[in-house]
Amino acid sequence: MKIFIQRFFLKKHIFYIITILFVVGLFIFSFSNMDYKKNRLDMVIFTINGKSISTYIADDKLNREKGLSILDHIGDNEAMLFLFDKSGYYNFWMKDMKFPIDIVWLDKEKRIIYIKKNARPKDYPSSYGPNIKSLYVLEFKNGFTDDNHLFVGDKLDLKY
Repeated sequence: MKIFIQRFFLKKHIFYIITILFVVGLFIFSFSNMDYKKNRLDMVIFTINGKSISTYIADDKLNREKGLSILDHIGDNEAMLFLFDKSGYYNFWMKDMKFPIDIVWLDKEKRIIYIKKNARPKDYPSSYGPNIKSLYVLEFKNGFTDDNHLFVGDKLDLKY
């Protein structure tokens, strides 16, 4: 009888230990998943001069640092919009990028102040940016600015 009781309590302790480990693991997974959700890119549909563009939003430090480098490619009707808290001199580089892009800087009135066409990964560590303060920056697939006739001085109608 004594052996039976010892085995019973041993199995019970093992069950409790496994249950506790499962709960702790679930707890850790939940918090790590929350960090992932916090740092992933949100996407909205913008209309840029009448054309619908699926746009990733980079509105925090981590997403602005990573930019499009987390993607292997970007579609013809996709972009990334970098939102800054205040106007400033924002230079961009092609660190960890896998494809060329067009970069468009906008002032607070959403007027194009500078365009860098065909920014290529092999150009890293060169950086690009205007000598004028900007508030927004858009990144598009290489050739987008020519295909959609975007020029310095154009005011973009960004609606979502």
